[in-house]
Amino acid sequence: MARFARADGRDGIGHRVAVVYDDATDRVKLYVDGQTGAGATADLPNGRRTSGPLQIGRARTGDGWGEYLHGDVDEVRAFAGALPDGRIP
Repeated sequence: MARFARADGRDGIGHRVAVVYDDATDRVKLYVDGQTGAGATADLPNGRRTSGPLQIGRARTGDGWGEYLHGDVDEVRAFAGALPDGRIP
């Protein structure tokens, strides 16, 4: 079972967060520090078509984009295809 922690603030070491979308299975998994769990998996039938660039740190709300990330992002990596469980850092 995955264990999730609150943010460290400025003095902590931070956390590695990975979101993996597998188009073949229409499944999304959330990983925190390389760990996931049943509650961190969701089905996303038919995916979502996009026409713009990848955006990090925003969420879609009822009438548009908002809910901006409150924190720092040190590094972002994007891969073509879904990484298998054993390859998530």
